[in-house]
Amino acid sequence: MGWDPAGAWDRWWDQHRAYSLLVMAAFLLGTLLGALAVNVLPGTETAQLAARIHALVSVAAGPGLPTGAVFLAAAGTNLKVLGLIYILSLSVAGMPLVLLAVLFRGFVLGFALALMLTLLPSAGVGLALVAVVLPNLLLVPAWLATGSGGVAFSWQLLSRPAWRGRGRLWESFGAYSAVALLAGVAVLAGSGTQAVVTPWLMKSLVHFGV
Repeated sequence: MGWDPAGAWDRWWDQHRAYSLLVMAAFLLGTLLGALAVNVLPGTETAQLAARIHALVSVAAGPGLPTGAVFLAAAGTNLKVLGLIYILSLSVAGMPLVLLAVLFRGFVLGFALALMLTLLPSAGVGLALVAVVLPNLLLVPAWLATGSGGVAFSWQLLSRPAWRGRGRLWESFGAYSAVALLAGVAVLAGSGTQAVVTPWLMKSLVHFGV
């Protein structure tokens, strides 16, 4: 009998539903808090951020953007987040920190989106879709999958002492490591999007006066 992808997905979801919903709730809460935080910025800081956004857009839309340097910087930052979530998941004490890390990434995303839409109303939607949403279509699922698996593994460490169920514990660790590895591939793809696809698409926004 062959492998059933739909059945495998159903089994995985049944086992991780509660953890996945918890991690997604933390991410959505962080996104909401980040969006609301834009409204409490002082006027001087808002003006400085607006100037920086315009400068970054001008650089991204220019012809001399160092693609390799941008990719290395983006990949380094995104992989650090993924690695932090993975390492924190290897202990029971790291479970709340995993949720905090996911919440913080949601906060950053919500803040960036709200800031662009607030400061650049004419082209903010296009800029947000290109600069923020597009790469995060790969980055966010990778972080959420790793966070969900990490919370599940941490809980298993708590519910199964080291002297019991050791074989199943190693099996779970291997499965979680495989998920983290696949998430790393998605993070590299998202970083490549930030370095190559995003600047190319942002050139089309120049005529909007961004």
